[in-house]
Amino acid sequence: MTLQGVIFDFDGTLADTLPLCFQAFREVLKPYLGREVSDAEIRRHFGPDEEGVLRQFIPDKVNESLESYLLTYEKLHSVYTTGIPGIMPMLDRLIDQGLCLAVVTGKGPRSAAISLDHLALAKFFSLVDAGSPAGERKQASIAKVLAHWGFPPQDVAYVGDMAVDMRAAKAAGVVPLGAAWLPATRSAELRGAGAAEVFLDPQGLVAWVESQSRVNSGQGRNS
Repeated sequence: MTLQGVIFDFDGTLADTLPLCFQAFREVLKPYLGREVSDAEIRRHFGPDEEGVLRQFIPDKVNESLESYLLTYEKLHSVYTTGIPGIMPMLDRLIDQGLCLAVVTGKGPRSAAISLDHLALAKFFSLVDAGSPAGERKQASIAKVLAHWGFPPQDVAYVGDMAVDMRAAKAAGVVPLGAAWLPATRSAELRGAGAAEVFLDPQGLVAWVESQSRVNSGQGRNS
């Protein structure tokens, strides 16, 4: 393997945004449902992007509720989301290593753009491929990034915090890497889903990438 690119999941990987997502859904859904929705109930509807989630709860109010969700998401962003320590230095170091970086996320394109802007992360990524109302499609999105870059799958890694991320990466033929730097992430589940490596902090990922570079250099890559 000659690592040329790294693709990242967003929620739970580049930022701790799940509390924000849950609260935004809760505030938007309450007037329609007449009750508060729990985190667990919201999570059960994950897979599609925000439009798809709202369609499952209130299929006849999707357009207006989506606009309300995005307004609420942006309004609450600084309250419910904090950056993960070490993420920016990690991305800087990967860029310094000459790697291409992209995001493949289940978030919708507008919420992804809001978070990337608020957290000053957009500058690091050559491509951002968002989710779909129709359901989870990360394998296809990873393939889209590979086609854009022109790299063979074995020379690209996908970093995510969920078992579904590892399965999508394996199905796409890229290297599955687990991001277990948030307390709620279960390292054992990532390994069980096929993660080649699991990292407890962003620096661990950087060290792994640099070790791959040393191995490749020793094999004559730069000769």
